[in-house]
Amino acid sequence: MDDNHEKADMQQIQDSLNELRQQYAGIEQRIQNVEQSRMDVAQMNQNIQQIMNKLNMIDERRAKTVKDAAMKKDAKKMICNPLRKLTIATIRAVLTVADKSLESAEHFREGLEDIIAEAHYENKKSKMKTVEQH
Repeated sequence: MDDNHEKADMQQIQDSLNELRQQYAGIEQRIQNVEQSRMDVAQMNQNIQQIMNKLNMIDERRAKTVKDAAMKKDAKKMICNPLRKLTIATIRAVLTVADKSLESAEHFREGLEDIIAEAHYENKKSKMKTVEQH
């Protein structure tokens, strides 16, 4: 009878381990997705920096060609204000994505901690049942 009970306990433990492995694999995939999002955000930051550099070069070239100070001011307003607003909106969107990615990573970490705590609890619970039965 003890042999059957031990086999049943072992099967239950094995089933629990398999379930934890599946949960871990899912969490690992989510973490990889978050890391990919971070890489995407880093690439977007590089692209924005390149755009900003090009915009700065355009602004510098335009400023050199405008002779009159009033014309410089008007030209700068006509070109830079819309580009500046677009750049600000783009950077704001990138920062929002970065914040959401970090928030998602934190949620994943908390979920993983909950699963680990639950596994510890189930393990202790299983051990206590085994001790009580002997």
